[in-house]
Amino acid sequence: MKQNLKTIKIFKIKILILLLILFYYSDVSSSENRIIFKINQTTFTQLDLEKRSQYLDFVGNNEKISRNKIIDDFISANLFYEYYSKNFKGNNHNEKIKEIYSNILNNNIKNNRNYSYEIDEENILNNIRIDFTRKIVLENILNSSIGNLDTPKEEIDLLYNL
Repeated sequence: MKQNLKTIKIFKIKILILLLILFYYSDVSSSENRIIFKINQTTFTQLDLEKRSQYLDFVGNNEKISRNKIIDDFISANLFYEYYSKNFKGNNHNEKIKEIYSNILNNNIKNNRNYSYEIDEENILNNIRIDFTRKIVLENILNSSIGNLDTPKEEIDLLYNL
């Protein structure tokens, strides 16, 4: 009888351990592919967010930015990119984007930057494209509204430079 109770306890412990292991691994694998947000028909996942985080660190040593700020920035940049894609046809700015990438990379090499991840050039170029299109859209909005501003020219120049 005691032997049966002991066997049952051991069996329950094994089942519990097995369930914990399964729960842990299912949680790890599902978090990698979890959807963070959608814009129209495009889905952005945890993996995309991780790549954005690496990009932000690459361009400005931003590894200490909170997850929420990265998400807000990522949503904002992609909303501007979506708007740009639908309303601005023509130039894809490949040469300018490659120039920006090259300048940042050379500056990071000069400053002996080290990374805790492998640099994914395609990811960096894609994120530069997203941020560059956001800059273009904001400049167009500012330029089209500049006549409506009741602000001295010096302040407008300061705002534009920012």
